[in-house]
Amino acid sequence: MSDVGRRIAVVLLLAAVMVGPAACSSSAEQATPANSTTTTSTAAASPAASTSTATTPPAASSSTPTTIPGPQTGWPGPSLRADGTVPVAAFNAFVDTSRATWRQSPLRTSVEFLQLDDTTAVTTTVRVTTNPDSLRQADVVVTADGLLDDSVRGTRFEVHLTRRSDTSWRLTSARWSQQCQPNRGHQDFTPALCV
Repeated sequence: MSDVGRRIAVVLLLAAVMVGPAACSSSAEQATPANSTTTTSTAAASPAASTSTATTPPAASSSTPTTIPGPQTGWPGPSLRADGTVPVAAFNAFVDTSRATWRQSPLRTSVEFLQLDDTTAVTTTVRVTTNPDSLRQADVVVTADGLLDDSVRGTRFEVHLTRRSDTSWRLTSARWSQQCQPNRGHQDFTPALCV
């Protein structure tokens, strides 16, 4: 995993943790419309301006990078089907056996499902939409743009989640699509292959 991918994942996770609680106490939160949207956009930092959010203690020297967002859970990441669907049953079974705190957030559950720390995009944008009237449904759209690939410019994942009675979230469906580099195929987000 590249340092850029780790930085993006750390910033996304920190934004979710820091922005979420702060937004709950703001007066702007009370004036939100029926659909509330939170967007986090992160551009990769240059190597000279790296920021470390988790540090290894001096006594514990190792070759492990210092920007790991948290403990590894063992989920290998989603498998993508040619028709644009992404199976969610295996991940939901994984969530059922986990007691991790990320299960309480649609954003963090989606980040875990997609394994966002493995991205090599220049910019990753995450948009979470919930209905504040019910708080039982959420849609998460993750767009990675500027991929280091000669054919694929960007990828998009659309994840739909439902909150359970124990306040944890489960995926109800997921889709993926991609956008080709200029002159390498379609410029819309579809599951069609790039050339």
